[in-house]
Order: sequence, then C-alpha cells, then structure tokens
Amino acid sequence: HLQALPSPLAERIDVVLLRAESLAQLKRAAEAQTLLEDLIRKQPQQPQPYLALAALCETSGQIAQAIETIKRGLVQLPQQPQLQEALLTLLVRAGQASEASDAARRFAGLSPNEFQCVRMARVFLAVRQFETVSSWLQRARETANEQPSAELRFLEALLPQQQGAHQQKPELLAEARQKYDELLKH
Repeated sequence: HLQALPSPLAERIDVVLLRAESLAQLKRAAEAQTLLEDLIRKQPQQPQPYLALAALCETSGQIAQAIETIKRGLVQLPQQPQLQEALLTLLVRAGQASEASDAARRFAGLSPNEFQCVRMARVFLAVRQFETVSSWLQRARETANEQPSAELRFLEALLPQQQGAHQQKPELLAEARQKYDELLKH
C-alpha cells in the first residue's frame, strides 16, 4: 500500500518517478499518470517525467499519447537527446515514416554517441528499413572509440543476413531476429 510521502521527499524527482513506477506495476496506471503529469507541471525542464509518462502510455497501448507526451517535452527541451531518441523510436514503431525521418535528422544533428546510434539501428532493423539501419551503423562506427562495442560488430555482421533473409525467406529473418533478441538478454 503506497501512502503519501513526507513533503521534502515528495519533491525529489527520483522518488516521484519510483512511486509512479510502483503505481503502474500495481495496475494503478491512472494514479501513476496523474503523478507524472503533476511532476511535469512542477518541473517541466526535466526530461525524466516525460520519458516515464510516455513509457506508461506506450505500455498501455496509447502510442499516440506517448508521442504527444514526448513532443511536449521537446517544446521545453528541444535539444534533449533522450527525448529526441524516444520520439524517433515511437514514430518508427507507430509507422509514421515521414515524421520519423524528420526526427532522425534532428537526432543525428545532436551528435549521438555509438550506443545511441546502435539503438537507432536496432529500432530500424525491427521494421526492416535496412538502408536506414546501415546508415546508423555507419554513424555508430564513426563515433566508436578505437574498439567498437560487441553489439555494433554483431549488428554489422547480422545486417547482410537480415537483408538476404528478408528478400528470400521471411522465416530466416524471424529466426535471426529471435537469436538477436536472445543475445541482447545475456
């Protein structure tokens, strides 16, 4: 049972985010949403409440509301990379290609690091936009330190197989995607 927090503790953003997450896990999404909206009103210059509210909306199947939440955050924080990345990811998942393309350009303009580029490659791989995957992997390679991450090397090796499987045998694509998902879990 979640009770009201003492005032100083209730103002800490990390505590409020944990409380909202706990409420959502207890299937009290409406209360979590209200808590996050209140936090956004009190601290509009913080990206975390927008990200948490968008995740809550996406989890409940309200992807349009998740996108609008992130866009609200970007009005306050237009150069915030986490919000830009979240918007791009949501737009791709929603199949909004034109808006996703614009968001990708804005995100790329923020000079994302290797890991952000790899995450974008994974997002586009999931929707089989192989040319876009390739360009994000290239950008990841350019931003990588002397030793690129194992995930970058894996995606670079996987991409040609994915392209071939998609063109020839869709069941191979599903098998490769399953192996990739298993690898990410470990």
